[in-house]
Amino acid sequence: MTPEQLDLPAEETARVLSLAWLDEAEAALERLPEPEDGEALHDFRVSLRRFRSCVRAYQPYLRGSAPKKARREIGALASATNAGRDAEVQVIWLEGQADKLIEKEQAGLGWLLDQLRALRDQAYAEAQLQITKDFRKAKRRVAKRFSSYERSVGSGDPVGSRSFVDVTGELVEKHASELRDLLATVHTPQDEDQAHNSRIAAKRLRYIVEPLAKVVDGTKNLIKDLKGLQDILGELHDTHVLADEIASAIEIVAAERARSLHEQALEHDVASETRLDERLDNDPTLGLLALTKLLRERRDRLFEDLQQSWLGERADGFFDKVAELAARLRHARDSETEIERKYLLTAVPDSLANDSAVSIEQGWIRGKLIQERLRRVRSKTGTRHYRTVKSGSGLRRVQLEEPISRRTFQSLWPLTEGRRLRKKRYRLVDGDLTWEIDDFADRDLVLAEVELPAEDHRFELPAWLQPFVKREVTGDPRYENVNLVRRTPRRRIAGARPAKGRSKPG
Repeated sequence: MTPEQLDLPAEETARVLSLAWLDEAEAALERLPEPEDGEALHDFRVSLRRFRSCVRAYQPYLRGSAPKKARREIGALASATNAGRDAEVQVIWLEGQADKLIEKEQAGLGWLLDQLRALRDQAYAEAQLQITKDFRKAKRRVAKRFSSYERSVGSGDPVGSRSFVDVTGELVEKHASELRDLLATVHTPQDEDQAHNSRIAAKRLRYIVEPLAKVVDGTKNLIKDLKGLQDILGELHDTHVLADEIASAIEIVAAERARSLHEQALEHDVASETRLDERLDNDPTLGLLALTKLLRERRDRLFEDLQQSWLGERADGFFDKVAELAARLRHARDSETEIERKYLLTAVPDSLANDSAVSIEQGWIRGKLIQERLRRVRSKTGTRHYRTVKSGSGLRRVQLEEPISRRTFQSLWPLTEGRRLRKKRYRLVDGDLTWEIDDFADRDLVLAEVELPAEDHRFELPAWLQPFVKREVTGDPRYENVNLVRRTPRRRIAGARPAKGRSKPG
């Protein structure tokens, strides 16, 4: 995502995200025939799950654009790989248990591995055939409907007027509440359905937050926590699935042994008794029961991890952070206070990639107390226009910003004549903070800004930035953009512009 997409209507950005997930799924599909690519099917599954989660979450804002038949087909494709994936996970775990079994128990492990490998291979072969046949057809139908939409102007429609960031804040809040309620129903390792439902809720919340990782501060740690929870619950689910497989295997083995006893009773000869003794010596039951014990121990360890990190009051800190994120998202377009630190640089750090930069033109409409700014932002994804009202100066300032149409921008832009500037902006996420580096096109000036969650927030200058910092200029009115345009810029002399990474720090 780009920062600009946060402020777009929810129905537009949700479509962009949905189509992006389908594009990723198709890219993974093209890798499936490559035998050395073991991640292709996994990436395909994840992309489809993200698509379905996005459509489900933003359904009211998609206005019925997703054809039900195509959505059902895509859902079926996502489910088609479940059996193969479950069998693959079980095989991997079982293969790691061989050294924990005695010789008489190895027969049960071998028997079960043979069954699951056959199931895995058959399930994946059938799934790949279905995927290759049906995916692109379903994708075309969805893409046709998702790539455009109509909106009635002045209809007073509350759905169409909401921004993506506002809707996402509400969804984060809702899904976090659902996850918390579901975790409260998990009390013992045997609460299989409750744990599975909690896992699904964690996955859905994570898929909502993940697109924000590079544009909203504080989301990366939440995503990491959710991934950890999902892993614990996923492994716990795998133990439940494998326990059912072993139970079925024991029933099959018992039936085979009963049939052998029946055959012996009918034959009444020494040869049949010898054959039966050989069968009993290779009876898988002992190994299957030993695996059941190991599986129970694994399940109990996983539940203990879950209990210590997520159950009861132990997850309060996590949910407090999620609530804070939801509140910030829901009020992102309201009048808000900026808390920024600003630094004068000697050059643009050479670690910043040119393809990540956006071009900005901005101008100010004359005013004494209120600073009204118009901004045009050009990036690889297109051109966006904004109108911003600011008040105050220094570390803390009040800002209200909204996206505007190209026509509105063009009608107001002449009012900024003589009070304009141009710059190239680089954005780089460093931990929980996002740095913006502005390289001004009409003057020898490079500035770095970082927005802080609080005035007393402690941080260190990143290593990639330190060599280029000349001094801090927070609160220095000479380096506020609105004041820069009031002075005639000292233009760069040809050949004297501080090239990226070449200027010596001062």
